Amino acid sequence: MIQKILATVLIVAALYGSYVLFMEHQERQRQSRNPWVARMAPLIKLHLGPGSGAGVADGAKAGESTYLAIVYQAWEAAENGYNATDTVKQAAAAAGADAGEVGRIGSSVHENMQFAKSMGVFSSPPNAMKMERGEPPVITAKGWEDEPLVVTNILSPVLAPEAAFAIPNLRLVPESVRNITTERVNAATVELARKFLNERVIYPETRRAIEDKARQQQR
Repeated sequence: MIQKILATVLIVAALYGSYVLFMEHQERQRQSRNPWVARMAPLIKLHLGPGSGAGVADGAKAGESTYLAIVYQAWEAAENGYNATDTVKQAAAAAGADAGEVGRIGSSVHENMQFAKSMGVFSSPPNAMKMERGEPPVITAKGWEDEPLVVTNILSPVLAPEAAFAIPNLRLVPESVRNITTERVNAATVELARKFLNERVIYPETRRAIEDKARQQQR
């Protein structure tokens, strides 16, 4: 009797193990056919490297609209059962980003997607569709109702024009927040410039100009 029970347990365990392996294989196959990678890659390509705003492909040019579309597509990928960050990273790699850029782009888009979710911009299909078209969606979160969610820069394009549309330098904010942004240089600005130089987001001369401006403001 015990032998029969053990045999049954072994058979069940083997069947379960086979089922798990099959499901893992199916999931890998599904992930490899992620359609959002191919849709996102051409948009990300426009945003790669210093001066990326000058890049044009198939009539498209890097800008606020293309970035909003990237964030929307990351959200849509997640809604369809794909990992949003992995999708962005795969798309960035397909677009030609190097290993360092891939990680930074994935993290940046994910953070902005999460912020957009917290602002309630995906709460209604018509609002989400605005973002899909590259138009600023409308915030529905309490305290920010009816205000557009727009793209701004972490490091001002006045200070670093070549990074105006570099994805690591982009973030989503309520329009009123963008409107009060200044180009004043402080210690944090200098540190960010050094970081962006190491990440090849800006040019060496841009970092030097920012450091010079910081010294002048301290006089």
